[in-house]
Amino acid sequence: MDKGEISQNLEYNYPRATGQYIALCDGDDYWTDPFKLKKQVEFLDENKEFLGVTNKVKVIDENNKNIDLKLHHYQLQPSNIYSLKDFENYKLPGQTSSILYRNIWKDIDDDELEMFRKCRTNGDRKLALILSLSGDIYQIPEIMSSYRKVTSTGSSWSARKKSKNLTLKKYKDSIELSIFAEKAYKKELNMKKHRLHTYYRSVAEYLKKPSKENWKVLRELSKINQDKKSEVFIHLLSKFISWPIRKVKGYKNI
Repeated sequence: MDKGEISQNLEYNYPRATGQYIALCDGDDYWTDPFKLKKQVEFLDENKEFLGVTNKVKVIDENNKNIDLKLHHYQLQPSNIYSLKDFENYKLPGQTSSILYRNIWKDIDDDELEMFRKCRTNGDRKLALILSLSGDIYQIPEIMSSYRKVTSTGSSWSARKKSKNLTLKKYKDSIELSIFAEKAYKKELNMKKHRLHTYYRSVAEYLKKPSKENWKVLRELSKINQDKKSEVFIHLLSKFISWPIRKVKGYKNI
């Protein structure tokens, strides 16, 4: 889901939705379990404490072949419950094709909707935030949909951003999302852990490839850094000291 898709849904679809539930599936993804929606609706009918429900997905390429890809930002073990704390740690409740949630848009006023529109981040992050501000989401531990990840060609987010340094964008996103939560819900997000990790990733990207582009990203990120220099330094030091241990455990990145 990119900015264009979330904008169209906000402008034309979400505000007009009158049903009890909303299910999502991007055009290049698809559902694989014929009873997916039935299982999810029944779960929400029986568990009123949850706002939404997702499921695990199979990742495929443009030729429908399986991709051995670990989607760490969708892993919610051991509880399979997604809360605001998970959002603050930059996790998502589930891949877009897996989501079904209660129709919160009937209760959102125009001012809140306008603030949501002006939040300049990716649609899946914005949606995850507004949902997690409204309630918890459960992830059914079954594969019931397929997520098509194509990086070789096309205009998808994965293809357009392949091999790009996205650390500055991710840092800016965390600021935008925090501003929205504060203005719309009077809720202060604790995204320090994510910000520090993003700063570390920016430094690591430059060390791996000391290009002008990566230096520019790191420099710009440093200008908007919201954490104390001492906290950033300690976090960087701990990450680089622990790198040999993480390498032994199989981590590919610095």
